[in-house]
Amino acid sequence: MTVLFTDSGAGGDANPIGGSYVTLTGLIGLQRLSNTIANASGSDGDCAARINVATANDHYCKIRPSTVSNRDFGAMVRCQSGSAGGVLMTDYNATDVEVYVLVAGSFGSFVDRDAGTYQTTSDVYMEAQGTSYLTKIGASTINSFTDATHSTGQGGIFAYDSAARIINVEIGDFAVGDTLFAQALT
Repeated sequence: MTVLFTDSGAGGDANPIGGSYVTLTGLIGLQRLSNTIANASGSDGDCAARINVATANDHYCKIRPSTVSNRDFGAMVRCQSGSAGGVLMTDYNATDVEVYVLVAGSFGSFVDRDAGTYQTTSDVYMEAQGTSYLTKIGASTINSFTDATHSTGQGGIFAYDSAARIINVEIGDFAVGDTLFAQALT
């Protein structure tokens, strides 16, 4: 694995966050707020950004929640440039982690739901390799599925809940010869 981007969330408040964070077309941006990354709408709403770094088609996104009272947020992979598209995970109802394929701003493609909840002590992780996807919370695998909707894109973040707060963002890719789903999580 090669780490391509990291962000601890620390920095001056900015709305929108800017820098390497590029708002997905048609959605609301993210903001830096009190040393965290947050929904920039001021109320519940679909906010998302891709991390604008050169990213291989096979990559991962790992985030650390700093608040989990509102859980409709998460890591994204294969975020599309020029459209609101990608694959995202969310702890929508605080009992199940759900995965959606977002196409042109539509959440019509529900992929999977499995038991699991976000914690401030565990990373939220999503990876894409070929048509295979994996989500984890800490070291526990939550979802494993296949989908061929998006074959390219970049890592990113989705945040619906206005009170969601994220720290420690990491985007990376896989070296030739890496074994699928074999990376260590911290």
